[in-house]
Amino acid sequence: MIAGLLHVYFKVNIVISTILLNYIGMHLVNLLIRKTIYDSGKNQAKLTPEHAYLPGMELNRLFPDSSVNGGFFIAVGIAVLIYILLYKTTKGYEMVAGGMNPFATLLSGMPIKKNAVFSMSPSHDRFPWSDVL
Repeated sequence: MIAGLLHVYFKVNIVISTILLNYIGMHLVNLLIRKTIYDSGKNQAKLTPEHAYLPGMELNRLFPDSSVNGGFFIAVGIAVLIYILLYKTTKGYEMVAGGMNPFATLLSGMPIKKNAVFSMSPSHDRFPWSDVL
């Protein structure tokens, strides 16, 4: 969402801003790990509990010598949901049209700024910036 707001209001390149935001996120997570593990007196890494892993769902028989697990089905499900959102809904049509030709989208009366920020925000169910954009 931050990259979308920077692009809409300050014309910042999306690729550059997302790469830099990845570095900011990486360093924030690194700081969080150092503060919680090393400052608490535990100078050793904790092993991940066995129940925290996704189940393999016998995919190792289909894909031998790989670490594929149940996350494969989650990824396929999310890809299907994104396809439905983009190509079967009005909001998806507005997002695709805005990406293809923003000037034609503007002339047709679709909100360009709102759709640009909406497409980059992580929580699409709550969009409180509708009246601001």
